[in-house]
Amino acid sequence: MVFKKKSLTELKKEIAEQKRKISGEDISSKELSERSKLNKELFELRNRKLIKAGEKAKRLSKRFGRGILKAGQKATPLIKKQIKLIRDQQLRDEAIERKLSKRKKPKKQKKSKGFNVFDNLDF
Repeated sequence: MVFKKKSLTELKKEIAEQKRKISGEDISSKELSERSKLNKELFELRNRKLIKAGEKAKRLSKRFGRGILKAGQKATPLIKKQIKLIRDQQLRDEAIERKLSKRKKPKKQKKSKGFNVFDNLDF
């Protein structure tokens, strides 16, 4: 059986739908295994997202590059800091781009194509 990768929102919707469906009924083993599989996929997607955010923050800041998560530290405040760092960097990049685009580029000087005496001489 081949499973295709699902997006985070699709998985959240499926899990919510299953919770509504199962809430009043007994859970069969098949439904339970399917639900746990969906929860596992959701967890993996969230982790992948965290890792990508951490890698980007590593590139942008030495302060967060030393250690993404220390033992016993909660991920949410750190991720918020990383997101803020990334956004600040993007804003700085955009401001620099705007300034550079407004700057006048120097015109190239035209080379004069005068007659060169030494080009026509054969020795």
